[in-house]
Amino acid sequence: MRLTRLLFFVLAALVAACGKQSNWPEGMAPIHWDRDTCTQCNMAISDPRFALEFMRTEPKKAVFKFDDIGCLIAWANALSKKTGARPGWEEPDARIWVADFSSMVDNRETLRWLDARVARYIMRSSPMGYNLAAVENTGEESISFAEFLRRNSASQHEGGHEGNGEHSREHGGGQ
Repeated sequence: MRLTRLLFFVLAALVAACGKQSNWPEGMAPIHWDRDTCTQCNMAISDPRFALEFMRTEPKKAVFKFDDIGCLIAWANALSKKTGARPGWEEPDARIWVADFSSMVDNRETLRWLDARVARYIMRSSPMGYNLAAVENTGEESISFAEFLRRNSASQHEGGHEGNGEHSREHGGGQ
């Protein structure tokens, strides 16, 4: 009887361990590559190096997935303009996970996730032309999330995308 019980617990632990993908942070909803779409632009989230997810609990729990850090900002600016509401990432329970651009070597399984508010952002060609990628540490010139917000909130209100202008030309403005 004890052996049966022990065997049951060992098998249950193995099944539980196999079901959890180790590279997803605790509480993060997994992104289904090439199927989930960006909350802002509705394109499939295909390039993991630029993916991010915003989860808030107030006023009710909601998960928003994006294919580019710029889409998160465009969405937040549109939300603010349309409803006057803020996105809520300053709330204590809010989470913003962004892929560490430098972590994906051969496949999506090596991808690491960072807190977008503490990550650094470097210039890299990105899916929607905002051309920033998140990294944990960098020897390159980089900006903080706060600086990215400051630059892009101002430029969105002026009707354009700050940076190299690629997004505005190729995608009809910062919409």
